[in-house]
Amino acid sequence: CLEEGRLAASLESYGRTLELAHRLGDRSQEAVVLVNLGGLYLVLGDHERAREHIQASRTLCLELGTRRVLGYALLGMGDLQRERGDPAAAAKHYEACLALRREISYAHGVAEALLALGRLHRSTGSTAAAVDCLEGARSVSQEVGVEEVRVRALCDLALLGAVDVGEARAAFEAAQDRLMQRDR
Repeated sequence: CLEEGRLAASLESYGRTLELAHRLGDRSQEAVVLVNLGGLYLVLGDHERAREHIQASRTLCLELGTRRVLGYALLGMGDLQRERGDPAAAAKHYEACLALRREISYAHGVAEALLALGRLHRSTGSTAAAVDCLEGARSVSQEVGVEEVRVRALCDLALLGAVDVGEARAAFEAAQDRLMQRDR
């Protein structure tokens, strides 16, 4: 399958990048690559390797004081807990991520964390909390120009009946058209 080939190539590429960062002593870059590898293992369904890599990234971030990357590690741990079926643990990680990103004034990251929280709330049937988080994600992402998060939040809001489906469809199609034009 084409997707499996891309995932395998990504694993190989990240592995080489991690090795290079380690050889160069670039611990900050190691933290970035580790969290990305963790996310990739999560997509592949290898929860244990995902946890190992995300946790290693988190540990490095705490040692180095790399707070922006720490936010990604917290988000990754939340995603892992969500995938493992533990929404309470996922929420704790997402909330910690959100608080950190607000503290460091990383608006793009705030939008991502709100989207993750909103989707988690939607999956657990907490509609009011989901709408609040998703509206926040849409608002922040629109302010800072993070189109992908804005469109995802809008589509999730449409699934909840909080916005018109036509509005969400139009935003999705416009984003899709921009991507297709960019890739030409």
